[in-house]
Amino acid sequence: MRDAIFEIARRARPGATVASESETLASYYAQRAGRSDLNCVFVSDASALQQLQENDFVIDARGRRYFSNERVLMALSQSGPPTFSVWLGHVPSATVYQLNQKSLDAIVTAARSMTPLTERLDLSPPRSGTAPAIQ
Repeated sequence: MRDAIFEIARRARPGATVASESETLASYYAQRAGRSDLNCVFVSDASALQQLQENDFVIDARGRRYFSNERVLMALSQSGPPTFSVWLGHVPSATVYQLNQKSLDAIVTAARSMTPLTERLDLSPPRSGTAPAIQ
């Protein structure tokens, strides 16, 4: 994540948004890179994805594909080649996309079909002997 964010920090316009599944870690490294202006959001947050603009960034990190983000990341990968990739030795660890109109349209379309994060977790009090349900 560090290498991806440092490269994004070098390329990004002021106030750009960076979507990843490690929002807190991305924010930390953005600050370390001197880019506290970068807005870091979750790829699984449909409402945040619908606010993305051209030249914002999306990180598809190895090991961070979930049911909640699969549709968006698949649409993104089918919209065109990544801007750059980060490798650990011979193993790819992250693919980074700087959004153009085509990739932005693909993400926004996919995000519209996602269930909002606030509706996925049932925070009502558990029934006796059960845990909160994730929908």
